[in-house]
Parts: sequence; C-alpha cells; structure tokens
Amino acid sequence: MNKKWENFLLEQGAEFFDDSNIEFINTNDKPKNFFCALSHLTILAVSGNDAAQFLQGQITCDVIRDITDTNASLAALCTAKARTISTFLIIKTADIYYLILPTSLSEVVTKRLQMFILRSHVSITDVSDKFCIIGVGGKEPIDYFPQQPFNIIENEGLIIRYPSHTCRYLVLKKIEQGIQFWSRFIETKTFVATGNSYWNELEILDGIPWLNIDTSEQYIPQMLNLDLLKAISFKKGCYTGQEIITRTHFLGKTKRKMYFARIRTNTEILPNDTIYETLKDNKQSIGKVLNIVHKNSEYLMLVVSKTETTKSEKIILENQAELTLSDLTYSYLN
Repeated sequence: MNKKWENFLLEQGAEFFDDSNIEFINTNDKPKNFFCALSHLTILAVSGNDAAQFLQGQITCDVIRDITDTNASLAALCTAKARTISTFLIIKTADIYYLILPTSLSEVVTKRLQMFILRSHVSITDVSDKFCIIGVGGKEPIDYFPQQPFNIIENEGLIIRYPSHTCRYLVLKKIEQGIQFWSRFIETKTFVATGNSYWNELEILDGIPWLNIDTSEQYIPQMLNLDLLKAISFKKGCYTGQEIITRTHFLGKTKRKMYFARIRTNTEILPNDTIYETLKDNKQSIGKVLNIVHKNSEYLMLVVSKTETTKSEKIILENQAELTLSDLTYSYLN
C-alpha cells in the first residue's frame, strides 16, 4: 500500500491488523452509507499492443467484445485442466487492462501470465502502489455514479457499479485524487468509514467468490458460480481451460456449485475446511469452505458442495457444527 495513502487512513482512524485487514474505530456493524479501503486487493496492469488478444487467450470472459472503457466484468484465470487459479475484476481504460484480484494471488497470477507472453508485445505490472482502491456503498444509488452492474464512468479516476444486491461501487483513483474523494464524502457526515471486513461480508451475501493460496486451483469456474455471474464466455474462441469449461456447460454435468451458509459456533472455521454429509453412522466429504467472515460468534460463508445431498441426515463441518446450505441468487444481474 502506498505510504501516503496509509498515513491518510491512519489519520482517519484506521487500525491496520495486517496488510489485508483494516478496521475503523467506532463504526456501526451495518452502516447505511459507507466507505472502505480495499487493502486486500491488488491491481495488475496488462498493457502493450497485444494485450487484448493475449488476455483473450488466457481468461474466461470475452475481452474483445465485452471489456470496454464503459463496461467491466468478472473473470477467471484457469489451468489447462480448467482449475481456477484466481478470480478477478477486469476493467479497461485507454489501452490498459486492469486486473483487480486478491493480493495473496498477485505473484501467482503474474508468473502464470508471463509464461504465455512469449513474443507478444505485452507488459504485466503491479501498479497497486499508484492507486487507491475504495469500496463505496449505501442504501440508495449515488446519482452521478454508474447505475447498471459493471458499468464504468471516468471521473478523475474510474468508478464501477459493482455487482450486488445493494448499491455498491468500486472506485479506482490515483493517490491524491483518492484522498480528496474520500475526504469530500466523509465530510458530508452521511458516509462513514468502515473496515474491509464489512465489504467482504457483502461479497459473501452477494455470492462473489474469491480465492487464496490454499483454495487456488481446486475448482472449475462453474463450481464457483462464475457462469451465473456472467464471467464466462461460451462463444469466444480458445483460451486456457476452455475445452473442459465449455464441455461442462453444454453437457450440464456440474456436480458441485457454490452455496451460502450462516452458523453460530465458538469453534474456529477456516477457508478450505471440509464439510460432510451424514447418513446413519457414516459421513462423507461433500465440499469445502471457500470464503468466511467472522463476527462475534457468527460465521457467514460461501461453500462449494455437491449439488445432490438430499438423502443426507444432516450436513456438518469438521467441528461437528450442523450447517444449512442456501442457494445463491444473482437477480441483480437480470
């Protein structure tokens, strides 16, 4: 994180627990209108004359047709066996594509993409130190912000309408502009600063999957509901992992998908913990925990599980706590 941006946040009352966890003093659990510094995310800039064609052959969305100066998308980078290395938001400004992804996977994704550059005129650079990534949310849309999911406007930086059941925006600005932008909203007294854990809570409620080092390369995109999030093109040409992804789509053979779960327990739950179904005296692994937010004794989580578990007596975690899985809806994209 840029030092000037970090010092500004400290002046605003931020508490840094680690590089990816920021909280603010005296913030309500669920503020009506909020700002947060998304310190857990990194920005990779992909530029050069061949950048669009290069990305078209590597990631799941249609870069050529769908990514413009006014429209972004979620997408994934996969292995040849269609295992998702990372999910990310891809946006474009002028001739540069920005991939916004978890910081923990920045180096992995960079190295993976560099393997395929060969003689292409493409450069991949971590530009996180040059930008502020700000999450903005509220009960009502902001008038001069974009109104449709994934739409982008340029206003001394980029403002993207985030895919969400609530009114959320992702703002990308240079450091000085970001500080001015934050100050202007906070001074109105109608917006409050909150930690990125609240943003992550909304990510879970909205069914947006993010991976880390431990969960990378475990799931094909459909298991992460990326088809429902319109992050996969089934019409564009070949890209890494495309054969398996497309075959799974047209044969309808996805045996796992992502669910939402909420549970109260005093025992710690971690990403990648196993979940089981029980039948009589037997238990069988049916999936894994993907993303978690822990508040007091309650856990909100996304889990990837088998789609057919109706015969089980109950679904439990490794700590024996019983779990109820709920289908995720993406009505905000319709």
